[in-house]
Amino acid sequence: MKKFITFNKYNYTGYLFALMVICFSSCGEEDEGVGERLEQSMGLYTTSASLNLGDEITIAPKFAPGVTPKRTYEWTADNPDIVSMVVDENYAVTLTALSEGTTNLTITSADGVLSRSCPVRIFDGKAGINVSFGPGSNGSFSDGWNLLSSILDGGMISNLKTSTGYGTGIAINVTGRFNQTGSTGESETDTELEMPEHVSSGYFLGNSWTVFQGVITEQSTLTLEGLDSDKRYNFYFFGSRAAYTDYRSARYSVRGANEGADDLNGSGNSSELAYVTGIQPNENGEIFITIQASEENSSKQGFYYLNAMRFAVAEEVK
Repeated sequence: MKKFITFNKYNYTGYLFALMVICFSSCGEEDEGVGERLEQSMGLYTTSASLNLGDEITIAPKFAPGVTPKRTYEWTADNPDIVSMVVDENYAVTLTALSEGTTNLTITSADGVLSRSCPVRIFDGKAGINVSFGPGSNGSFSDGWNLLSSILDGGMISNLKTSTGYGTGIAINVTGRFNQTGSTGESETDTELEMPEHVSSGYFLGNSWTVFQGVITEQSTLTLEGLDSDKRYNFYFFGSRAAYTDYRSARYSVRGANEGADDLNGSGNSSELAYVTGIQPNENGEIFITIQASEENSSKQGFYYLNAMRFAVAEEVK
């Protein structure tokens, strides 16, 4: 037997009223939740920045697609003396790097509810980055020099400092090992690197021709990462081993988007440098350095030395 439900005008009207209350209540709650979620959704397209003196960068906030923020916002820097800031109508800020240092750049809503920060590091690339090679504590910094003491593959310094002590975010990695390290380079030197004794006397040693103490290193390689691919860099190398007179010459080759090389005899060297200039990093911001005995090297083992290196920004790429 079929059962039929019948409505009179009173319970039909009541049913419709209850249904409308439920619908309006649900839509209202959903709209309020979506609005709150979208309003809370703010981030930055740039989450950290590393700039050379004089560089500019624009950092913009991002909001949920299709939503115009209802709040107003203000940018501040906790070290305002090292940057200038210009804010546009969309709350994007354009920074100009004025002096070396670090600052936290923060955008905050006027009511204080929303806030996002971006750390900014500024350094003078033309001041140069000095790296010494030899015994000691890897990654230590003294007298304007970063010390790399690990000769094996994987040895690295992740954040090289400029000669004035500011971090650059540039890393140096040993990607082809050396044979050993020593500290019998010339202690008194006269070069434009103005090296203290602990820099000029320490060295990494390689041997291209024959086995020495169970190891042969036909060539050793270093990789620099985090460089600006829109700039060119000049390189200066110093190699030295005191108390020897044979011809222990090394070839220092530097390769990025372009390449160059220079030779230097390390035997008794206290005044000469190898120069490789105008090298542009590849598109990944990398430069590769190879050190090996030059063809003129007369030592039986093909000894070559790397005591110190300086690199600095040369020019913008046109």
